[in-house]
Amino acid sequence: MALISQLIFILLCFSSIVDYVRFRDEVRLNIVLMFATLAIPILASLIGRLIPLPQWIEIAAILPLLAQPYVLLRLVRHIQPISRLFQRFALASMVLSAVAYVLFAPTLPDYAIIGIISYFVAVDGYATLVFVRGAMVSTGVAKQRLRFAALGSGMFALVLALAGGSLLIPSLRNLITIFIQVVLIISALSFYISFVPPGWLRRTWQYKELQSFLVSIPVATETEPEKVTEALRNLSQAAKRSVGGKLATIVQYDAKLRKWKTMYSSEPMAFDLTLLHDSQIQKALQTKRASSVRYIKTSGHADRQLMDQVGAKMYMSVPIVTANGVLGILVVFLEYASIFPKDDLEILSLLTQQSAIFLENIQLIEKLQAHAETRFSRVLDTIAEAVISIDASQKIILFNQSAERIFGYKAENMLGQTLDVLLPAPLIGRHHRFIQDFAEGADIYRGMGERSRQLVAKRSNGQVFPIEASISKLTEGDQVILTVFIQDVTERIEAEEARMTAETRFARVLEATAEAVISIDALQQIILFNHSAERIFGYSAEEMLGQQLDRLLPPSVIGRHHRYIQDFAEGADISRGMGERRTELSAKRKDGTIFPIDASISKLTEGDQIILTVFIRDITEQKQAEDAMMRMNEELEQRVEERTLQLQAANKELEAFSYSVSHDLRAPLRAVDGFSLALLEDYQDTLDEEGQEFLGLIRTESQRMGQLIDDLLALSRLTRTKLNYQEVEMSAMAEEIASELIRANENRNVEFIIEPNLRDCADVNLVRIALYNLLQNAWKYSSKQENATIEFGLQGDNGTREYFVKDDGVGFKMDYVHKLFGAFQRLHSVSEYEGTGIGLATVQRIIHQHGGSVRAEGALNEGATFYFTLGSNNCT
Repeated sequence: MALISQLIFILLCFSSIVDYVRFRDEVRLNIVLMFATLAIPILASLIGRLIPLPQWIEIAAILPLLAQPYVLLRLVRHIQPISRLFQRFALASMVLSAVAYVLFAPTLPDYAIIGIISYFVAVDGYATLVFVRGAMVSTGVAKQRLRFAALGSGMFALVLALAGGSLLIPSLRNLITIFIQVVLIISALSFYISFVPPGWLRRTWQYKELQSFLVSIPVATETEPEKVTEALRNLSQAAKRSVGGKLATIVQYDAKLRKWKTMYSSEPMAFDLTLLHDSQIQKALQTKRASSVRYIKTSGHADRQLMDQVGAKMYMSVPIVTANGVLGILVVFLEYASIFPKDDLEILSLLTQQSAIFLENIQLIEKLQAHAETRFSRVLDTIAEAVISIDASQKIILFNQSAERIFGYKAENMLGQTLDVLLPAPLIGRHHRFIQDFAEGADIYRGMGERSRQLVAKRSNGQVFPIEASISKLTEGDQVILTVFIQDVTERIEAEEARMTAETRFARVLEATAEAVISIDALQQIILFNHSAERIFGYSAEEMLGQQLDRLLPPSVIGRHHRYIQDFAEGADISRGMGERRTELSAKRKDGTIFPIDASISKLTEGDQIILTVFIRDITEQKQAEDAMMRMNEELEQRVEERTLQLQAANKELEAFSYSVSHDLRAPLRAVDGFSLALLEDYQDTLDEEGQEFLGLIRTESQRMGQLIDDLLALSRLTRTKLNYQEVEMSAMAEEIASELIRANENRNVEFIIEPNLRDCADVNLVRIALYNLLQNAWKYSSKQENATIEFGLQGDNGTREYFVKDDGVGFKMDYVHKLFGAFQRLHSVSEYEGTGIGLATVQRIIHQHGGSVRAEGALNEGATFYFTLGSNNCT
């Protein structure tokens, strides 16, 4: 028996070590130490039976046993704080016991043994009391484990007390020894069940609590808010009972408001919810994992404040996780810390999981019911018919949207009213009898009204309108619900009347149309011959109905026409123009006259019957007009040819004039310039200063006149120049012109900003002239700037490529912008800025020849910008 108890304690030690390796927390470490203090001397004793051990090893093996009460006390402090005095007593007793054993071993005096036993009994007895108290205030799994812990420590204290008794009463030693072995086995088994219980036993305790909780869950067949509240209350109470908590509450985090709120609390709230943001509860929300927090120095400040406010030494937080996320956090505060926190968290997790399933079911049922109600309401409201339900007293209990639309009443105003308000006064009595008979009869569905009489109803504005109606019956117990389905047939009746009117109108339109409309059946016999057909062909409708179309065709085309009609009738087309492009259609009048026509054909299928309709237009007058137009075109072509010859002659005359201007007018100018120069050189001494000035003016103006002639000739030649399109390197061309201007005026400080890699499709020679004029113009009018800047680039908007030349020179007033591109138009005098006034006119002429446009913007003394495009030309 002694061996059994010893083996049990050794197994307990190994089990506690395995448990600690798996979970590693302070409580399990203390359990390992406690069982190790018992297992080490037992193991040494068993080894000593097999092989002799040195005495010092035997003494050392007993020393851990003396620490058992103190280690047990370390477990007790997880449940209840221990006074410093008692802690000092236990520590001092342990030290004194160890010293005494070392000094007197192997034979201890009786008083030393009695002292050591008293130390064991006192501490183990104290632990027993604490465990008993903890079991009394706890419930659930914790209560069961604390009961066995109290039994184990109590039995162990009893074993030691009995051992002391055997020293005092030697005559009872044998009997006491047997009793000690039995009690020791009970103690070992109690410790085993309490501190390292097998998984099946823990699950049994947990499932017992879970079963008790599941019984308390309401059946989730309804969706009232009370069901959710009841479920949260049951969860809080079960959680509080299962772990012996002081307060159980369920809190929820509102992500939109970023604040915590209480869903349910077993007691009035005793703590500040704002503390939760910095607590382990917030972490449990984020990680979706359960956790426990003890009141120790290393706990977070917010956690300690929470426990201070509640008066607790520990709290556990378990997230309630559903498919939609974390619904809330179950928080259980414990007045005394639990020595089995993992078991407590496991049972709390089981409770929250079942609660989450229940709450998910409630949410699902709510969604399904809401979805069904919404769907039924939407279906009911999308029905075109008015749906009106009445009870046994013929009072309205349902009035859908279509009823509101048809009758003009709001549903809230009609509920509780009788159907009388919707009926014309003469029909009310008969309607009451019909409803009463149907309610008492066996039919569950019936149409309303009589064949010979149109049903009518009355709108809110008093208007009586035609309807079609049916009625159905639904019996629920003793209650009878009648539902009337009403359709407003006003539009249908009006449409029927409109159709009759339209057919009459169509017949009148058909007779009034200018085209001949002739319909034939599958045998190509005429079944319709309108008034225009009578006018065009000379036959009456009576003459042609039932006849073949052959009577209206020239004999040469009858066979071909038959095949055409047959192919069209059998084909997929429903309409088609008739005739061929190279062949003119013709028809034959009653008097035998052949005349040109334009015709098309259409097909209408009604069941197995095919109706073909031919639309024929007499184009005799059109052909006559076309012939006249052709003759007129021939005359116009002859006139154009004559005008072309005249223009060619005029161009030759213009070329002769240009030659004359170039040679005949230049000679006198050169003579004037030359003789003026001779006078200045030969008679300089005889001419006074004023005479020399006059001769200088004659030379300047004659040279200016020559430049004007050159510019005019160049401008006139532009209109006769044929464009030679090719790819133009616009940026390179601008840089070349800028270099020319700089070389000609090296004393000026001008910066050119030219956008690189610009290319376009244009006549390279003409574009160079235009670009030179624009850049030279910018150079000239910025000459008074000490540091001038001239830019050339490209801007685009909506796919348009627009070049620009910009300067920061003298600029101009926009009031005179219309004068810029006219020949000889100048905004400044020659004395200010040299030039003939032809440059911008030349630019405009070149740009227009390319199909582009040119414009200018500027401000006085702020510079000017000239924009131009080159059209959409293609060089590929």
